[in-house]
Amino acid sequence: MHTILRLRNPLLLAALAAAYPLSGHAAAAARIEFAAGNVVAVTPAGGQRLLVKGSTLDAGETIRTSEGGHAQLKFSDGAILSLQPQTELRIDEYTFDGKGGNPSDKGFFSLLKGGMRTITGLIGKADRRSYKVNTAVATIGIRGTEYSVLFTGGDSGTLNLATGEGAVEVCNAGGCVIVAGGESAIVAGNNTQPKRTDIKPNLPPASSSAPAAATYSNTENRDSNGGLAVLGGSLQTGPGYAVAIAGIANGSSALIDFTGGTTTTAKFNSMSGLTGFSTTTNGDFSGTPSTSVALQGVIGWGVWSSGTYSSGTPLTNFHYAVGKPTSTADLSGLASFQGTYVWAGNTTPTSTTGATGSSFTGSLTANFSTSTVNASVNFDIGGVGISFNANAMSISGATFSGGGTYGSGGSGSVKGFFAGANASHAGIVYQINATSDGLGTINGAAVFKQDSLTFAGGS
Repeated sequence: MHTILRLRNPLLLAALAAAYPLSGHAAAAARIEFAAGNVVAVTPAGGQRLLVKGSTLDAGETIRTSEGGHAQLKFSDGAILSLQPQTELRIDEYTFDGKGGNPSDKGFFSLLKGGMRTITGLIGKADRRSYKVNTAVATIGIRGTEYSVLFTGGDSGTLNLATGEGAVEVCNAGGCVIVAGGESAIVAGNNTQPKRTDIKPNLPPASSSAPAAATYSNTENRDSNGGLAVLGGSLQTGPGYAVAIAGIANGSSALIDFTGGTTTTAKFNSMSGLTGFSTTTNGDFSGTPSTSVALQGVIGWGVWSSGTYSSGTPLTNFHYAVGKPTSTADLSGLASFQGTYVWAGNTTPTSTTGATGSSFTGSLTANFSTSTVNASVNFDIGGVGISFNANAMSISGATFSGGGTYGSGGSGSVKGFFAGANASHAGIVYQINATSDGLGTINGAAVFKQDSLTFAGGS
């Protein structure tokens, strides 16, 4: 089977292009940015050569890392690929015209075994069919910018993956599954249906003989032990957080709310998962995140399968978005602008009937001159396609809220906030009344990243 990676992030690609000028037709496929331990290239004829920083790689060659080996590759289209120890990756075919969008551009790879993380470049941006990564057990189509995978190798091997931004579709002979941002999946053999899991790829940290600082550039996201994080930046326990929440309280009552300000203290585990927060109006909330993601140390989102608040009231399917709200000064400086945001990640929507969503997409725009926000989320759940739109939501400080509709009679609510410098990110939770479709109440959370700022008048 074939693994197809399709990643898009215009802001990231622009930064990469500035840091690494693009090469033309005659350039090598990739060069080694960092290498530690034993890292070799194997030619199609079986010859081997040691790879060090500055070494180049061509189509047809296989990169192998030893037990203590790490490598980071920079491709001519701007893509970055980091390889973990005991990994084998083959460059099956690679051509790039130096501009992107050429139908002849190709980036075809095979992950034979091991672990890697990738941020793709221009190949595949115009036509996803031009970028593929093959494994023996599944086909993976990516709509995001960050993706981590651990593969044991062979037709009966196990593939464990985690999605960063966007979504991943995993397919093989057993079926398909959509893995949204912050979620994980596992495939145990090429005829076993891919399944969601709470287990993320256990990519090992750098060994003592190859410290992370010497092995990876600052484009990598590292934890305190040098381990590879799915998304960069951690959230730290402390006051001043905004928390938007949506879920079920006491078994039946729908809960959607927003807390924020200097009095809201949030608590996080070592993986930036929200484990609790205290408020002056609703008391204390606590739970164990079954899914959690932090993005660039600015914003996070996740789900508590269970938790409690106030004097022990139980919570179930508790979705949240959390972050440090954008400052008043930054928001004042945006008063003449309109921001366009791209979907960065989401929780899997859940319904009170037990259905879970898939195929999630979303969008958000903010007109800071009129203090309004438009947001939409789209997904499939319980055999029903949901397209929920909340328009002209009112901005108050760093927060916004409003109602929305879907279909001919469905309705719902949204709570959200802006986070980061110059409102670089936005987080929302939503609650949809879908009783007319037999789905009860649907809850979920989504996060967006600013793609552009323009004058609201278009000038």
